[in-house]
Amino acid sequence: MLSAPPDDVASEICERLGATLGRPLGRGAAKHSYLASMPVYGTVALKILDPAFSAERLAREVEAMRRCNHEHIGRLFQFDHITIRGTVFPYLIEEFLSGGSLQDWTHQNGLLMPRSAQDVCRKISAAIAHLRDLNLVHRDIKPANILLRSGVDTPVLTDFGIVRDLSGSALTQSFVGQGPGTPLFAAPEQLRNEKALIDWRTDQFCLGVAISICAMGKHPYAQHGDTSVSCVSRVSQRQGPRTTFVEECEAVGLLALAKMVSPWPVHRFRS
Repeated sequence: MLSAPPDDVASEICERLGATLGRPLGRGAAKHSYLASMPVYGTVALKILDPAFSAERLAREVEAMRRCNHEHIGRLFQFDHITIRGTVFPYLIEEFLSGGSLQDWTHQNGLLMPRSAQDVCRKISAAIAHLRDLNLVHRDIKPANILLRSGVDTPVLTDFGIVRDLSGSALTQSFVGQGPGTPLFAAPEQLRNEKALIDWRTDQFCLGVAISICAMGKHPYAQHGDTSVSCVSRVSQRQGPRTTFVEECEAVGLLALAKMVSPWPVHRFRS
């Protein structure tokens, strides 16, 4: 929880930057987002972080976003802090993506058609390849973190809050039973905190699950009657996708998904 009303913090930031504050865009576990208009950048997303948010994770998120330069990765324009009533609030100014999230799009329009699913998968895979070249692993690819610049043909990967830099030290302790990530989309190596196995193929798994859910309406590992908890348990135990998954993928022209969600990284695509 913020120690000052988030609207007040946003107003103060905009006043100091000569920006115009717009409507709220939403809130997450540690961020409040607002639409804003700035003289230099135009329309942007202003994201205010909880002062208690991990300084190490925030520094890694900012550094990762500054290193990225790819059309399918969200752009960070500015990072700074503001002190209000004795409390320091970090904030980010990022590219505003007007099309909403892929999650919202599917809720409003239904499942992705195969051609659109292929297009989104190909473009976000290109973003993952860019991260791989930078030794970065996003670790939280899901429909809510794939935003759209306009329509579903303009997907952009966002939210680097738990990004892993393979060239740096790990921030998650080895004794922790489960690593960071959204369990329903996480790869087995994330769920089991097997740090030595985490690389760009971990992001490949997450993307495969996200596209499967958006295009086929179901997690690849989900059996009939499964709850989300039991489905995640199947992934953690490396039971593999349901027996009909390959046939289902082939029927809609998305056979690559079957390989992307293999339980072991070595069995996923190498490039």
